[in-house]
Amino acid sequence: MKKYLIILLILAFSASMLFIGIGCKEEAAPEEETAEEAAPAEETAEETTEEAAPAEEKVVAEDELFISVISHNDVTNPYQLVIGNGVEQAGKDFGVKTEYVGPPKVDAVAQIALIDGAIAKGADGISVAIADVDALTPVVKKYTDQGIPAIVHQTGVAVWQDAGALCYIGGDSYPDGQRVAQVLSLLL
Repeated sequence: MKKYLIILLILAFSASMLFIGIGCKEEAAPEEETAEEAAPAEETAEETTEEAAPAEEKVVAEDELFISVISHNDVTNPYQLVIGNGVEQAGKDFGVKTEYVGPPKVDAVAQIALIDGAIAKGADGISVAIADVDALTPVVKKYTDQGIPAIVHQTGVAVWQDAGALCYIGGDSYPDGQRVAQVLSLLL
């Protein structure tokens, strides 16, 4: 599990090269388990994954990690392409299957479907932009409560802890917008 968390954090950080600010839970990392202790947990995780998604829907082999990064909007625009390229490169660098997906426009229902789809495909961890806090926070919380590691990126700074996420990667747009308004008012 520790390996999954580290890789998820690295992937999210790599994809965030345009973002500023990181907030993480300050919890001690769990101690390493022996092979005998880890075996029952692995069997349980496999059984849970098997129940969540039929074998034919899985997108990766059981021994390959799969991280899904889910944006709040179109991932083909120039800004999001940079992030997507970071996700793809991090996946290559760390030998992890990755995907970077988002709805064609800001749409919480479509984003929830992408989150549910990632889990159904066997995602070992997710990173989600929470633009609609009322709709998305409970969905992310549902999966973090099931033990799926999550990171909130780009938007959702106020709710990442409520969602059970490990970290928030990004800036806080509200004070940024206030500062821009102050500077523009001085210039105009």
